[in-house]
Amino acid sequence: ALEIDTDFNVNVLTGSDGTWSASVAPGDATVSYPVMPDGYEAVTDTSRSLDLEAGDSAVFDLKVRLKDGSVTVAATDPGGPIQGVGVTVDGLDASTDEKGAARIDGLHPGWHKVSYTVPDGLRADGPDETYVPAGGTVRLTVSIKARPLSAIPTTGRVPWVLLSCLAALPLAAAALHIVMALKVMVKML
Repeated sequence: ALEIDTDFNVNVLTGSDGTWSASVAPGDATVSYPVMPDGYEAVTDTSRSLDLEAGDSAVFDLKVRLKDGSVTVAATDPGGPIQGVGVTVDGLDASTDEKGAARIDGLHPGWHKVSYTVPDGLRADGPDETYVPAGGTVRLTVSIKARPLSAIPTTGRVPWVLLSCLAALPLAAAALHIVMALKVMVKML
């Protein structure tokens, strides 16, 4: 809606093509756009003072754009929120905090590619693209899970999940050997 403030207020709606016209008495007037349509924001001044003589006309161009939106991410594993998951939306990066949350602002309305970075041996199950509405916030939920052993690379760096399993093997074997030795000694007595 457009407001024209003279000795009396005139409210005018813009047409579907964005133009408007109004007849006012000569004198001082202020033209303003106090309310933007949903999802839009002004990039130029939203008001202008005019001094009109009889028969004058004036042009007031208001430039608007769609508001940027945001993406929030909640990353969890079976134990709850998980910190340190990297999130990239069209080249903008964030990392989840101790609550498993991340936020990326400044996204133009439309479809965006999403990717996640997790340690080797893990995978992120979450959407790989999302639609961000003008001025809106989209919430994505990402589940972090262990990869099946067949999906873990066997060359190059050894994943930490595999290392932790391998490190426990000698201890488990030693404990089994001690238990077996104790059973043998008990039977001998």
